Amino acid sequence: MRIQILTVAVCLTSILFSSCNTQSSEQKSETAVDSEVSVTDDGAQNLKAGTVSKEQLEGMLSAYFNIKNALVDTHAENAKSATNELIKHISDGMHSIQEVAKKIQERETIDQIREDFEVLSQDIYKLIKENPEVEKETVYKQYCPMALDNKGAFWLSNQEEIKNPYFGNKMLKCGKVQEKL
Repeated sequence: MRIQILTVAVCLTSILFSSCNTQSSEQKSETAVDSEVSVTDDGAQNLKAGTVSKEQLEGMLSAYFNIKNALVDTHAENAKSATNELIKHISDGMHSIQEVAKKIQERETIDQIREDFEVLSQDIYKLIKENPEVEKETVYKQYCPMALDNKGAFWLSNQEEIKNPYFGNKMLKCGKVQEKL
């Protein structure tokens, strides 16, 4: 009797686990499509926001580094100008990057731009991580624990040497390299 109960329990458990892990082929193909395509409110489909060409990524990184350098120099207008260059390389599906770039253009103070730069840095970092197959120059993820009122923030740089865009010349060397991309 005990063996029969144990056998039934094992059978039921295996059936339960196998049913949880199976999807119909139709469900699997829908899942695969969902990860590659997004649908906008008007029903149009866009490519995955993270998909970029080598030329596009190079253009975006060049503009991003120009924004960073303008912030290092504490020059708001140069940061806004570099943002115009970034916008030229943004694909339609990159909504988050588009939004933060537009915010930077509208900002009045260097501190406001630096706050938006944190979000831009996160978006560009994510874009690089989503596209490891795209060849690019070496990029360094750098971090300052004191940035943005001691909240801490990171930025990306094409140089290993720390030049902090959140403090500029006030604390130019504050930070460390966290990752080499």
